[in-house]
Amino acid sequence: MAGSEHTAVEDTGPGPAHPERILLLLGGVFLLHVGYLACVAEDTHITFRFARHVAQGHGFVWNLGEAPIEGFTTFLWVLIAAAALRLGVDVFWLTQAIGTLAALGTLALTWHVARRHLGASGWSGLVPCLFLALSGPLATWAGSGMEMTAFGFFMLLGVHAYLEHLKAPSQAWLLGSAASLLTATLLRPEGGLVMVVLGLLAITVYWPRTRASFRQHLVWGLVYTLPFLLFLAWRYHVFGEWVPNTYYQKTGGGFWQHARGAGYLIFFAFFYLQPLVPFPALLAWEAGLPDPRRLLRVETWRRWAREHEALTLCVALVVVYSAYLVYAGGDYMAMYRFMVPLLPFLYLLLVPVLDPILRRIAGSPHKPALLGLVVAGAAGMTLVHSTPLEASFFRKATWQHGNHRGVVSERRYVARFGVIGRFFDQYGSPGESLATRSIGAIGYY
Repeated sequence: MAGSEHTAVEDTGPGPAHPERILLLLGGVFLLHVGYLACVAEDTHITFRFARHVAQGHGFVWNLGEAPIEGFTTFLWVLIAAAALRLGVDVFWLTQAIGTLAALGTLALTWHVARRHLGASGWSGLVPCLFLALSGPLATWAGSGMEMTAFGFFMLLGVHAYLEHLKAPSQAWLLGSAASLLTATLLRPEGGLVMVVLGLLAITVYWPRTRASFRQHLVWGLVYTLPFLLFLAWRYHVFGEWVPNTYYQKTGGGFWQHARGAGYLIFFAFFYLQPLVPFPALLAWEAGLPDPRRLLRVETWRRWAREHEALTLCVALVVVYSAYLVYAGGDYMAMYRFMVPLLPFLYLLLVPVLDPILRRIAGSPHKPALLGLVVAGAAGMTLVHSTPLEASFFRKATWQHGNHRGVVSERRYVARFGVIGRFFDQYGSPGESLATRSIGAIGYY
């Protein structure tokens, strides 16, 4: 199939002589960002309390002697934490290290996907990584001790493996895709959404490719589905439910749940997508607006989807995952943790915008510098939400902790509840009950 994303990387436009060095520099900037926002989340302690009981041989229970309950959303993360506690490894340090390494892997994989599957030039492939490195949500949750960045990495890895199969049909890539997405699903149930999106695209947009490798796709589906069904059967046998208990705790249903979810997306877009608006505006200025009559034709979009397979997948994931977040009601915690897995796909959508701009302004004496200023301005507007300055310019939603203010609040809550938990651990008596609004750090200590 012809399409811009299948063009050789060397022919797509000018770029830095050593993009790998710039990527390493961005990785260093990201590590500083993680260190600056470092905060073990309150909910992390809930996972670790379950993990400690598993490590001690009591099973998946919150209180000893009670029935098992899946009061966590991340089965695999509980097992990792339990293994660390059993081996005497500092579980906080280990999970923060895994989360940070996963986020660094996401930066590197985003650059690779941009170049290999979107045909990005050196600069346009690095810009998504720049915004990831300066993204407060990615940095915050990399060092939180929670599973979000690991989940996002395996989600992106599964998508990359599938795109590799589309590029050169291979059972190995499909098996890698299935294994990665199964790992993502065991980290968070939303991993199943990615598999559903890929499956739907396989029988619609990608059908000419799927039909030619139908048996390979059948194996791909079975490698994911059979272990997942076994896990579901085990979950129902142990907990008596098909979904985690957290689903019932966090979603109440009805109009206001969905309104909160819509508000969640709107606030995120205002904070983190609004700085990107100048880029499509610059493209429209340089290339002109497309013919609106062509945009209204179904055949135009059908042809575009088949010629731009990777972009189609990015757009489909963003749309479906965002719709799910609206349905689920969003989240109250700092720095938009539920948006973390979507960040690479959102920033990858900059590539087809930046590449045409870079080609058109390559011979201009001043426009590249102007584009650099626009990138710097957008980067600064992204990073500001990781600093105390954000409180001077932006209001936060009443049902959310906020961005930098949210991280500060989380640190304060965890420190205070940790003191309370240690106090009752030292001076409380066995069998006593404690009523508290937030149970993570108190329950753990």
